[in-house]
Amino acid sequence: MKLLPLMSLLSLSTAGAANLSAAADLELIRAHLYASVTTYAGGSLQWGKKHAGHSLEELWAHLSPQVAAGQRPAFEAGLKAIQVGPGTLAPGAYEETVNRFLSGPWAAAWTAASTGAGADFEVSLTTSLLTNARSDYAAAMAGGTLSNPGEQQDAVGFLNRALVHGAKVSPQGAQGIEELQILLLNGAAADVFGARVEQVRAEFQAQHNDAGTERRRLLELSLKATREEYVGEGEVDEGLASLADVDGQWSLLRTALGARNAPLVQEFSAALIKLRATLVANDTEAFKVAHITALDVWQRIKAARP
Repeated sequence: MKLLPLMSLLSLSTAGAANLSAAADLELIRAHLYASVTTYAGGSLQWGKKHAGHSLEELWAHLSPQVAAGQRPAFEAGLKAIQVGPGTLAPGAYEETVNRFLSGPWAAAWTAASTGAGADFEVSLTTSLLTNARSDYAAAMAGGTLSNPGEQQDAVGFLNRALVHGAKVSPQGAQGIEELQILLLNGAAADVFGARVEQVRAEFQAQHNDAGTERRRLLELSLKATREEYVGEGEVDEGLASLADVDGQWSLLRTALGARNAPLVQEFSAALIKLRATLVANDTEAFKVAHITALDVWQRIKAARP
């Protein structure tokens, strides 16, 4: 896909009116569309369709209320046109359709979401994209070899967008993202790739003005993603990768939070153990119950913070 010109560099002050949630969804849509265009151009109608459908079927419901009412009809119409593109349009014409959407409705929504953005916004967006890249690459390499090229292309798209945002705040971190791109292209083992994601993400988190807030945000993001990937998509490996990310963030938060509310911290740790057990057992109904419990305890931890 021919990427559109980058937005002008944003102020490196703390984010003001920027909408991080909307921006993250917009970047996920863009990455999925990159994967759709590249897989369809590479001859895979199945993956071209699947990636095209992600945006409308999985992300639009969450993003829609955050898009200005006057922009929603054009945005949704663009997604619907894209969804039926693979198999209906030739690859070149389909790419043009996607690029028109990105330069029109997507760009308008992005401008609204990123207004007032600063360094913390860029850090958070970068770490979110790295988290998604790790999860999708784990699914791509299930079984130890490249078993799911469609998920690999998603990871490629997420890294591409992470590099765009990461380069604005940390040249060293940007080099780390480039190393991740090389690892992915060389077919590195999922655990090797995941470990390097952890290191690179930590470099960006160190740039955030409130590391604790960023860790809590990533924990909740990954906890919700665990359900979306397992229950929504039936992907056990992706769910386990996201849950591993929850565990990683929790290990960094647990001591400080435990000093203020040890019983809740113990309850959440136990809830995560139960959640992992249901996921490993591939027990969907038990997982749903365990996930509700874990999310409830997490919300109580957040509410109890001074």
